[in-house]
Amino acid sequence: MLLLCALVVGSNAWADVFEKITSTAGLVAGNKYIIVCEGQSTAMGDNVENNSKPYHAYVSSITASEGIITTSNTSIAILTLGGETDSWTFRSSLSNNYLNLTKADNYLGESSGDTDNTTKWTVSFDGDGDAVIQNVAYPVKGGSKSDKNNPRYIQYNKSSGSERYGCYAGTQQDIQLYKLTKVSGTITSCGWSTFASSNNLDLSTLTATHGATAYYASAAGGSKVTLTPTGNVAVPAGEGLMIKGTNGETFTIDVAASGTAISGNLLKGQTTTGNVAASTAGTYHYVFGYESSSVYGFYNLATATEVAAGKAYLETTSSVGARALSIVFDDEETTGINTVQGSQFRVNEYFDLQGRKVAQPTKGLYIVNGKKVVIK
Repeated sequence: MLLLCALVVGSNAWADVFEKITSTAGLVAGNKYIIVCEGQSTAMGDNVENNSKPYHAYVSSITASEGIITTSNTSIAILTLGGETDSWTFRSSLSNNYLNLTKADNYLGESSGDTDNTTKWTVSFDGDGDAVIQNVAYPVKGGSKSDKNNPRYIQYNKSSGSERYGCYAGTQQDIQLYKLTKVSGTITSCGWSTFASSNNLDLSTLTATHGATAYYASAAGGSKVTLTPTGNVAVPAGEGLMIKGTNGETFTIDVAASGTAISGNLLKGQTTTGNVAASTAGTYHYVFGYESSSVYGFYNLATATEVAAGKAYLETTSSVGARALSIVFDDEETTGINTVQGSQFRVNEYFDLQGRKVAQPTKGLYIVNGKKVVIK
């Protein structure tokens, strides 16, 4: 039975870890943040245009535990902080645009540029640790709370049918600001996991209860791939890695301000779920998997195959044979891993146990090329 250890179709293989900040000391240009409303268990999502009245959608079921939010929800707007004190900007991961407010009303839009005051914000914190994010273009002018000339703050509107994030005159739900500090993943049942992140990573902080080690693919040849420890380096977003640890354990890695690509790394990271092309002459692709509890390897792709965000695949320009590649950890005397017998790895056609073709398989048992396949 073929168990697909690396291909988690339709499911991210990572999670982002955010920590609540309650003072301006936590504001650092270049860091990433999310805006949430703890009281309503929501986070700010993508920009929505409603008859030229922009606002931001909400993402539900986002809960904090002791000031920590761990999530792999890709609908949340992760905001990169720019600018400086009293003139901050927020650039959304979902659009690469900047939050803005172009009218003293209950709006919250976006702009491709960040040159005028409509895209600039002051950020402070009240005595409860709530974030007070005010648009610079609309300073204090006095009047009652219903006065549209009053300053505008990012808040959450919980009114039924109008749930959204917008800019209000202090009349809606308070918000909180959470800072991205770590990423996390889980070692699969085979004890190894390919891994990649959309963030720069400080590998010196790789942590798991019983320890874990990060590797990169330094060579492929002779039906083997060599995995070499990365050491305590910072790597850029998208760097492909193999994490070796204890079966089923969760590991964490701190995000870094910057990173340097590992020279010669043959592992390519997937930061979004998508197809990896089949091997062709001059470009050979392999994915990590196993056929039994003791037979593991990198399999040559005969067909384009979907690989989940947070995973990595092997790419080499030299043919190293059609068989699955065994693995050598060059910090150990023996591999502990055997190659799978067979030619190429095919996962393009899934059928359920009733014989019906499944276009987008999730976790479960399927028939693939005449074999039973479990997707974990």
